[in-house]
Amino acid sequence: ASYLPGRIRVYNLALAGNAKLAEQVSSFVRSFSGVTDAKVALNTGSLLITYEPDELRKNPHLANIETFVREHAKIR
Repeated sequence: ASYLPGRIRVYNLALAGNAKLAEQVSSFVRSFSGVTDAKVALNTGSLLITYEPDELRKNPHLANIETFVREHAKIR
């Protein structure tokens, strides 16, 4: 949905109102080196991920994800 270096927001309706899934997803995302936080807004299904860009980019797979999001998100 939106991208700024160090901050990505994505939406998934499966997260809306599903506290158990929200905790599983946010815990998984926080487990990556360079991710500083991941929070789900249960009312909207929004997942906000904050991260250290230089640290995250050390993992080529995560760097590719960041590139994809940057190219396809609504830049704000």
